[in-house]
Amino acid sequence: MNVLSDAPKGISISLYSQTNPTPIEIDADGCLGDLPWKSVLIEIVVDPGIEAYGFNVTENADVTPSRDWHLKPGDEDDPACKLPPGTRVFRRSVPITESEMHGHLTSKYPNNNIRLLQGLGNGYYQLWCIAVVCQDGEFFLTLEKMYTPFRCYRSGVSVICPTYLADGKRPGWPPFITLLNRVLKGEAFEALPPIKAINEAKPPADGAKKLNGISEGEGRVIWFSEAQQYGMLNTKQGPARIYWREISRPGSRRRYLKSGELVTYTELAKPHLTRARDTGFKLEAVGVALKSGATE
Repeated sequence: MNVLSDAPKGISISLYSQTNPTPIEIDADGCLGDLPWKSVLIEIVVDPGIEAYGFNVTENADVTPSRDWHLKPGDEDDPACKLPPGTRVFRRSVPITESEMHGHLTSKYPNNNIRLLQGLGNGYYQLWCIAVVCQDGEFFLTLEKMYTPFRCYRSGVSVICPTYLADGKRPGWPPFITLLNRVLKGEAFEALPPIKAINEAKPPADGAKKLNGISEGEGRVIWFSEAQQYGMLNTKQGPARIYWREISRPGSRRRYLKSGELVTYTELAKPHLTRARDTGFKLEAVGVALKSGATE
């Protein structure tokens, strides 16, 4: 089984073609080469005793839990049946289609990824995104840690997650709260701290990056979505979108950025808009290069 080296302990990730039960070979950097199939299958296997739950997110941010194929296999020949009791198996079929703009095969968001909710203990959870992305006809399997860890609490029979609750400043994420209440049952629910402990602990050390130290012609990465292949920079002129095609990353076959990295750009232009690339950004960074050693 192919395992991405950055995957959480006890969680393995593999990729399969339509017809071959042998996993597709994955290079160390996630490169898959070309994919001559109409779809590929992402499979996540969670070892017994590890708390993790698969789910999918639509373009409108609606959330649906992924089927556990070990608990409910497709048939008696499903390989998931042979795994040890307590194993969880989540799968996502990713369509491979022809690019409308460039003529080569590609995958499209939001159907190119599956999300994973990983328990860290003491009520803390981490979100992951596993995606199949394409850059100029070359495919990659990506594993992205999303946001910072957040904490859940129990109140009566409900799961409370302040991070994703709506308030006067933000809309929250109600479908995700619904998901938490669906999957955090039994022992997982009882292990959550009571709501009265809401101010007793701080999140793990993997916190948000500071955004200082920006000069003219530079930008600090606020976020970059591996699955969507674009992100946001903080610049002297305000927030700017950054698209993967504008990124230069020496030594990497894939063009991407990470939160907190400092980059340079040649100009801030008006965003190029298409039906697939509609945006609310007023600026788009062009000619982006990673500034060596510049992370916080």
